[in-house]
Amino acid sequence: MLPGLAPSVVAKGAPTILNTHSVLLASGGATQTYNSVPIGTENGRDLVVVHATMAISGSATLLSATIGGVAASILGQSGGTNAGVALIQAEGVIGTTATVVLNWSANVARGGIGVWNLGNLQSKTQRFLHNPAGGGIATRSVTLDFLPHAVGVIGIGNNESPSTWTNATEAYDLQELSNGISGAYYVSPSGETGRVISATNGRAIIGATWR
Repeated sequence: MLPGLAPSVVAKGAPTILNTHSVLLASGGATQTYNSVPIGTENGRDLVVVHATMAISGSATLLSATIGGVAASILGQSGGTNAGVALIQAEGVIGTTATVVLNWSANVARGGIGVWNLGNLQSKTQRFLHNPAGGGIATRSVTLDFLPHAVGVIGIGNNESPSTWTNATEAYDLQELSNGISGAYYVSPSGETGRVISATNGRAIIGATWR
């Protein structure tokens, strides 16, 4: 660079968000493995984000996780009655499919995941996170702040019947026996604070935003 010249800055456009897969797992254990999960193309991908849920007679927390062999960061988690949810993310995952491994603190009965491909981010650190305490089946909500053009992923756990989302767009809603998972997303064109996003029939909920 010549003396006195400022470095050029290329402005990033709006982030991209894509739900690439959702599935329920009818088997349990302290370690749950989801093989060959579609995660979208590498082109433009900054993060793979996974919304994980589990059903258990009791309680458990997520201790660690990997996505495509890459150690995932646990952004947060929340427990409900015989259920729990978590959000994790990993960068540098190679390929269009990946094995997701979840290591829980106790043997869980069932589980499920929703997988997201996030791209064109200004930062790979989530901007806002809300993981309120859960409980029994009820309408659950998170309150999130969004920077302009920010994207949000919100997930609930153990919804034994279909959920209805408010102030977000549903991406998946699956039920099997006493197990369920539902996830949604929101894109804020101009930014906002205190957006309340809710879903019916959940035991726990969690949400995060990125920009």
